[in-house]
Amino acid sequence: MKKFWIHNLFITLSLLVVFLVTLYSIGIYNNRFGHYLALAIFGISGLQSIASLIIGLYNIKLQTANMILLGILSVAFSSLITIYTFNCLFISC
Repeated sequence: MKKFWIHNLFITLSLLVVFLVTLYSIGIYNNRFGHYLALAIFGISGLQSIASLIIGLYNIKLQTANMILLGILSVAFSSLITIYTFNCLFISC
């Protein structure tokens, strides 16, 4: 499970980097590609946080306290990215 949580954090971090590079290089509000990319990242990170939460709760008996904290951090980080992209897409436009 430790590898799963670390992979989840790396995927979320890479999605955040792609989103921020797109946001600050080509702009998200004036570019259709940036808008669709942000929409895709919003969907991926939302599904990722839901799947991580379900897998973490299903395997909670197999995890140690450190892995549970890593899982909580991973789910919280992917949820934060989901909320951030939602804000950029639907509220700030």
